[in-house]
Amino acid sequence: MGLRYFLACLAMVTGAEVGARLLRLWLYRSGWLQVACALGSSAALAALVTALAGQSFALRALIGAALGIAYEGANLRWLHWWTFPGNRLFWLRGAPALALAAGAPWGLLAAAAPLVAANLP
Repeated sequence: MGLRYFLACLAMVTGAEVGARLLRLWLYRSGWLQVACALGSSAALAALVTALAGQSFALRALIGAALGIAYEGANLRWLHWWTFPGNRLFWLRGAPALALAAGAPWGLLAAAAPLVAANLP
């Protein structure tokens, strides 16, 4: 895994987590779990981006979205590390809609990571 990719993913994931916390889009069982999930998901995204280096933006986005949907689905089904207040995200309700809505943006993170990494100091 490339360090620059990890730092880029960590910056984007941290931004998403801060925004979600401020808007109360999802809530973690504990603060340490939020930090662990941010570090783990950043590492997973960075590993994915490293493995797909040189591949198209679209392929990275598709595989990143699949990874995110699987992760969100696993949390909703088994892990329960975070919850969506009222079992909803904006107007969407239910586990399948939540997994898709929260997981699909991972594709944008995976696709954008090389661009962000290239612009790190």
